[in-house]
Amino acid sequence: MQTFIRSVSVLLTIVLLSIGSSAFAETPPTAKATVQKIIDLCKELDNPSVSAKNQKEMESLVDFKRLAGATMTGFEDKMTPAQKEQIEDLLKKIITKTTYPEAPKFFKDAKIEFASETPEDTLVHLKSIISKGDKRTTVDYWLAPENNSFRVIDLAIEGERWVENVKDQFEEIVQKKGVPTLIDRMKKKITNLDIKNKKVKK
Repeated sequence: MQTFIRSVSVLLTIVLLSIGSSAFAETPPTAKATVQKIIDLCKELDNPSVSAKNQKEMESLVDFKRLAGATMTGFEDKMTPAQKEQIEDLLKKIITKTTYPEAPKFFKDAKIEFASETPEDTLVHLKSIISKGDKRTTVDYWLAPENNSFRVIDLAIEGERWVENVKDQFEEIVQKKGVPTLIDRMKKKITNLDIKNKKVKK
């Protein structure tokens, strides 16, 4: 369960939010409202009539660029601008292809409790608990204010920061094998996800 929540939270990370005017036209959203909006969109991803629309809105709620940039901090000098852009695109695909297929089923019978929403430097730190059956997992979100809204830029599952975890994995591969190897492995991951998702649809 925690593995799945980690991937879903990446999307809620979104897993990075830039809410459109239709969602919060009259009242600026709180960090809590922003995350709740993503969860609500996730629940309907298996509905063909709104799936494409929800995916587009969710991706507007996720700052993939800032998220990806944070995973490359400290060794970005080993990458060309083109490689950075490619990694950003690949990471977005890994996140969405991991979470979209399973998110509706997961969130429809999961209970989300928001514990607190507090300022932390220039960010807002939102704490929550996700319950599914008899299992409970803590999920923390960090959101940055932007254009009268919020965008999630990181999250933590049971205290484990997502960006930090991915950054450590990326850095180890880059230091030992180089940037091309990292890109190749990300492409392979996407291929495997495509194969898995096709099997699920059958």
